[in-house]
Amino acid sequence: LLSSFNFLNKYHKYIKVFSYYSMLELFKVVLFSCARYIVFTTQFFILLNVFNVSIAYNDAIVLIMTMLLAISIIPNIFPVLEVVNRSYIAALLFGLLSTNISGIVSATFVLWAINLLLPAIIGSFFIFTLKFFR
Repeated sequence: LLSSFNFLNKYHKYIKVFSYYSMLELFKVVLFSCARYIVFTTQFFILLNVFNVSIAYNDAIVLIMTMLLAISIIPNIFPVLEVVNRSYIAALLFGLLSTNISGIVSATFVLWAINLLLPAIIGSFFIFTLKFFR
C-alpha cells in the first residue's frame, strides 16, 4: 500500500522493516504507545491541578498533545537543557489559558523528573554495578 506513493520510494528500505513483524506484534506496539501517551497526558493533567493551574480538561488535553508534539519536533542540542525547552514550550502554550506560569513550569519539571530523571538515576546505579571487563 505504501509503495504506491511515489514520494515514499526513497524510504522503502525503512518501510520494509514492518514486513518482518506480524500484525499482532505491530498492534501491540500501537497499544503500548497509546497507553504510554495516556499515562503521560494524565500525569501532566494531574500535576497541573496539583500546582493550581486551572485549565479545563478538554483544553488541557489539546495543549498537552500540542506540547508533546512540539517537544518531539524541536531539536534539542544539549540534553541537559531539555527541561528548560519543555518548560518554555509549556509556558508558551498553557500561558494562553492560565496566568500561573510558575505552576506550569513546576508541573513540567516534576513530570520530567518522574519520567526521565528518576529512571536515568536508577538505571545508572544498575549500569555502574555491571562488570563489563572481568
